[in-house]
Amino acid sequence: MSERSVNSPDIFPTRENCNREIPGERFLWMFVGLPQVTGGAMPFPVPYLRKLSEHFVDLGMMDECPRCGHHETPKKWLDLPDDAHALLNPGVWREGAPPEQPRTTRSQIAGRMTRVERQAWLAELQAAEERAEAEGGMQ
Repeated sequence: MSERSVNSPDIFPTRENCNREIPGERFLWMFVGLPQVTGGAMPFPVPYLRKLSEHFVDLGMMDECPRCGHHETPKKWLDLPDDAHALLNPGVWREGAPPEQPRTTRSQIAGRMTRVERQAWLAELQAAEERAEAEGGMQ
């Protein structure tokens, strides 16, 4: 079972971070950047799109055959900019397979930040840790 999950409104749903074993996430990534939707990445809020994904699963829609494991390879991939945002900068669907790219590490991200930005980031991380502890620990 996959450990990935888009369980926070701050996480932009992509094929790579959606857990397709969870009905509400199985098709969630497909609702990003729909044709002729302008001014935002998704036509409805994520909680509603999760319900649509669950509904499609309930109706028998599948992305992989349960008997033989056959699945179609997507013909497009979502090219997300570094500043991807669900409302302002949704990215663009491109034809073909995505290019191989090295993963950006946290230290690379921190290295591109100013000292003030790093301090603000640290404060946000500490606040998130405190909220998680107050709610019963990290999930």
